[in-house]
Amino acid sequence: MDKKIDPNQFIIYSPSVKPSRMTEEIEKDITARRHLNDRDLHHILNNMVEFYDEERSFSELYGKRKSERAGEGLAERMSASDRVEKEKNLSNAKKVNDMNLTKARKYANNDKEWKKEELKYQKSLLDGMMQNPEIKKGLERIINERYSSEELAQLRNKTKDDYGSGLVNNKNEYLFQHLTKKEKDGTITTEERHLLELASAQRVKDLQKKEKKLKEKGQSLPPQEASWLATEGDKYKTPMSKADSELLTQRSQEYACTLLDEKIESGIVRPDSIDDDMLLQLEVRDYPDIESFSGIIFYINKELNELVDKGFIKPDEAGLISQEGEKFVELYREAYPNAKITDIAQLAMDNVRKLAYQTKRDKYVFSGSDHGTRHILEGNMRMADRMIESLGDRVSAKDKVLIHQIIIDHDIGYTVGVAQAKESFEASKDHPIFSTKYIEAKKDYYIEKFGQDGYEMIKDGVLMHSYTKSEYNTEPDPRTGLNKDIIRSITSTVDALGVTAEVKCPAFFRDPQVVKVLQKIQLFADTHGGKVTPEALAMYKDQLRQIADKEPDETRRMGYHDAINNQFNPVTVEMTLGQYTGVLNDITFREKDGHLKPVVIMDISETQAILGNLFGDTASTKAFVKAMEDFGVSKEDIANMARKIKDARSSGTLEEINPELMFESDKAIFKFVPMREMTVEGGSIHKAFEDVQRISVRPEIRELTRVLSPPEARTPENVSALITEFRRDLTERMGDDTARQFFDRRFNTAQHFQQIQQELYANIDNPEVFEKVLKKLKALTTRAEREFMGI
Repeated sequence: MDKKIDPNQFIIYSPSVKPSRMTEEIEKDITARRHLNDRDLHHILNNMVEFYDEERSFSELYGKRKSERAGEGLAERMSASDRVEKEKNLSNAKKVNDMNLTKARKYANNDKEWKKEELKYQKSLLDGMMQNPEIKKGLERIINERYSSEELAQLRNKTKDDYGSGLVNNKNEYLFQHLTKKEKDGTITTEERHLLELASAQRVKDLQKKEKKLKEKGQSLPPQEASWLATEGDKYKTPMSKADSELLTQRSQEYACTLLDEKIESGIVRPDSIDDDMLLQLEVRDYPDIESFSGIIFYINKELNELVDKGFIKPDEAGLISQEGEKFVELYREAYPNAKITDIAQLAMDNVRKLAYQTKRDKYVFSGSDHGTRHILEGNMRMADRMIESLGDRVSAKDKVLIHQIIIDHDIGYTVGVAQAKESFEASKDHPIFSTKYIEAKKDYYIEKFGQDGYEMIKDGVLMHSYTKSEYNTEPDPRTGLNKDIIRSITSTVDALGVTAEVKCPAFFRDPQVVKVLQKIQLFADTHGGKVTPEALAMYKDQLRQIADKEPDETRRMGYHDAINNQFNPVTVEMTLGQYTGVLNDITFREKDGHLKPVVIMDISETQAILGNLFGDTASTKAFVKAMEDFGVSKEDIANMARKIKDARSSGTLEEINPELMFESDKAIFKFVPMREMTVEGGSIHKAFEDVQRISVRPEIRELTRVLSPPEARTPENVSALITEFRRDLTERMGDDTARQFFDRRFNTAQHFQQIQQELYANIDNPEVFEKVLKKLKALTTRAEREFMGI
């Protein structure tokens, strides 16, 4: 057989397409094709080698899918104007087809011989083409592409219904069911039996919480769960140890990761498509030939400038990425002094692209949190470097570079299609296991760059980044030289503390006009039983679109529109507003009882007091609560602290309460510092909050509702006195005009308020009805508030 075959012939040959259909398939696609380059050739070669390596057998369906995928990939790059190549390819295709027809007749009655002959023929093609040095060079330097733009688009069209139930949020239940089945089958191991005990104890807690929530709605647990809880509930009253809790979290997260394989196989989510989507989204391709360290920095900046010119990222974002790229090169050179310049260049360029890609894709999602440069670099990486500096020589060069790599990779799972689908919250919560599967798919790449131990550390750090660890006293592993505890502790700690606006708030929500709309939505929810009607939400979304239309860059403008249409919801609102309540100032360390413990210093802003007045302590402490809960500090302590801060602002007793603004758990010490001398922060964002406070009576309504809530306060005399005090406070802060709206019957508000007063007096001895009347009080609004909300 002649091995000197035109490489272009390869693109139209597939053993899985029957010979009688070969010409028809080629003629259908050939008009869109252009000259085959080394990248295209590698794409086809990879598909064919992968095809033949699987048990050395042919699956017509599998092979057809591979060949069609290859054709689709080529079709994207081919020009209809290339007539010469088209005619040449068609001629070669017909020759191959004629040859295949001859073979088909020869082996028509011997399928096994036919397969052997096809395998032999394909190997001869591969051998021939690998003699070409340009092809070999291309194969060595080109990223492994497997997904066409059509396939990537299909993945982005997956919906929350396609994905179904999340895995991470239900990880303990999945593990419990799995181990229970193994126990029944008699295949459970000793370690697994211990895990089952832990999973059972956690299940009791989960079902008790679920039961409590259902009771509040007048519902009950499903019979099977209720029966299990009644039988097993009393067996697991002993608190779980810290070691057991960490073990259960680790194993349940790992099991959730294995369960993702089923969704991957079904094509619902494909984390291994991220690199292909990244190249497509950023419109980048080959690596430049880099021969010096200065060349790495030059090409990093060159590519970043191109991405800015395309409108994919902003100049300040490019600047942050450039700084990280340069620092990463320095860290990697120190950690791996014998690394080749080409390997360092590839890794650095890949990381720069990952950061740019995540930043671009984040514009298409409004989850209430930034997942681009603000979160990754300004938040996590900045604080991680601060912790590394404080720990000194406890952190080795390899520890440092692995910490940086984990932070770069930890949230890349957010970029997969189904995680960004409309209302796909279950899938987005699974982003740690998406990120982990992405790393597993690139195992050889990570081992080449970081070694087997480095790969395992990165994978584990990414998988567990949402679960705080605080172990800074352990020694490095004598075999690997890595301090796994410190690496995990730093990467998880900084991620848990990324809760305030300066490190977490998405760019679109840092516009004062957007903040104004968010407050409209929150005010509507607070005065309508916590709900926002579809009609009102549509109105507010339209206002956000009008603001988005002012964005001059078309790519970002389209991203904002897409996020508003598909992702924005009232949950996002409270989360975002709460980010403006403070600033993560610093993280240091304190030694106590021979153990190092991080000290987290947070400034509480003036905005926190306004948010507390307008929307309550829950909204004003939401960000802090989220962070501190992860470190074992109770919500009650934080809520009390927030109220003390608010009271101190009005009474000027800051110095008296300052010693109380420190909370400690077994994982961290939190120190809260009220903003300098209780002065009002400057800036248009804070002014947007002040403007709403000036026209809103929420502080007075909220306070009146609060003091009427305790049963002992519900006497005719006390109700009367509290309403009189409400009128005085309202007049003092808002003026006579606003107060008259509540007490002058010419106003609708006054008529409603009088009706509420009568119902309060009439139901003092009826707690259930009294509570319903308080809800009416909460819903009472002034004309100014209704005009602000647009209702």
